Amino acid sequence: MIRQLLTESILLAFGGGSAGVALGLFASNFMGSIHLGTSMPAVLDFQFDWRVFLFAFGAALATGIVVGVVPALRASNGHMLEVIREGGRTVTASRNWLRSGLAVAQVGGSLMLLIVAGLMTRSLGNARQLRLGFEPRGVLNLTLDPNEIGYSRAQGQTFYKELLERVRSLPGVKSASVAYTVPMGYFNSGDSVLTPGYEVGKGEAPPFAGYNMVTPQYFETLGMATLEGRGFEAGDTEDKERVAIVNRAMAEKFWPGQSALGHEFTMAGDRAHSMKVVGVAENARTNGLIGPVGPYFYMPLAQQYFSLATLQVRTLGGPPEALAGPVREQIRGVAPTMPVFEVRPMMRSLETLNGFLLFELAAGLAGALGLLGLILAVVGVFGVISFSVSQRTHEIGIRMALGAGSQNVLGMILRQGAVIVAAGLALGILLAMVTARLVGNFQTGVSPFDPLTYICVSVALMVVAMLPCYLPARRATRVDPMVALRYE
Repeated sequence: MIRQLLTESILLAFGGGSAGVALGLFASNFMGSIHLGTSMPAVLDFQFDWRVFLFAFGAALATGIVVGVVPALRASNGHMLEVIREGGRTVTASRNWLRSGLAVAQVGGSLMLLIVAGLMTRSLGNARQLRLGFEPRGVLNLTLDPNEIGYSRAQGQTFYKELLERVRSLPGVKSASVAYTVPMGYFNSGDSVLTPGYEVGKGEAPPFAGYNMVTPQYFETLGMATLEGRGFEAGDTEDKERVAIVNRAMAEKFWPGQSALGHEFTMAGDRAHSMKVVGVAENARTNGLIGPVGPYFYMPLAQQYFSLATLQVRTLGGPPEALAGPVREQIRGVAPTMPVFEVRPMMRSLETLNGFLLFELAAGLAGALGLLGLILAVVGVFGVISFSVSQRTHEIGIRMALGAGSQNVLGMILRQGAVIVAAGLALGILLAMVTARLVGNFQTGVSPFDPLTYICVSVALMVVAMLPCYLPARRATRVDPMVALRYE
């Protein structure tokens, strides 16, 4: 008896483990194919690892053995005559709580994952509506590097200057500029900042600030507001006084309660040159969508040249993709052999791990796990209710023989399913409250206890989980009392 039951359980576990390995291979290949929003050879590494899959397959087999041992040992016990006389009803009913408990756990786990997926999805929607401090819509990005074709510093600066003049004259172009980095991109720079009069605590490092090198019209091209002072001008060249534009966060940190204009600061990596603040710009999210915006400043590309840069072109209202061809022609007109890469609208350039991609991955993964959990929950509830109906056939027959109607039997079975689902919902809500706080860093603009998400997901899960209860309940109402009385 033990051998037979264990064989059945292990075969089921073997089939499930094999299917799981196949699904795991598919998921690994899919995750590895996700584009990270860059032309660099960077991918998410989800290569096949035998150790991981052997562990998962072994865990499935071990589960089959453990799950099969308990009923096998129980079935091999004595008291066979008692079991035969009782038809198995008393023995089964006394242990039905275990099956119901597992179904409750499945419903609860599914609800937890679905609520987290709902919070992630709402966070993604909120992230796309965040006030970024710049307007990415209507901007085309093209990355260039004059150093790739052997241009010197002077040649590179001349190339960018002539290119900007040509691009700005194109029909449909509102403005154009060049920047070393783009918001949410993979190239970011920063350094410790030294400011006269700013006291650094004992044992503390100087405050850190990010920075970018840009050309005039940068703030106009990105739609960034200038709060004080001026923007960069053509006269801000290398032989002139070093200037900088700081963001509002940096102005408030180093010069609180006063205007930042006219103050000077230096970078720890370049103490020989101090920079004078000539403007204050609105805060912009450059390195991520989560958390407060930190100190950030901008320098003229003519004073702090770097060959690798991104040409950004704002349209007068048309789709930015339409300008890709004309802009490429202008680039070839200035430097025929200049390589151009990462040509895309700025909205797509924000689809990086620093930008929206992380939210999309989190929402998609949580949603996939929640859907898988929902399937298991539906199967679990259906199995428990169906088994219960089959064990209560004799009881149902007696009730119907004594005058119980179909609606009474239907309600009795549905109430049993409702108790399981309700207990699972309560457990799932508690688990979701704990889990949502743990993944709070991935949420923006939505509370970990958002009532709308909790209510909508709970109601949806309740409806879906109650559907499998109806089929066995409906089947119970069609029981012939005379047949049921002779059952078992």
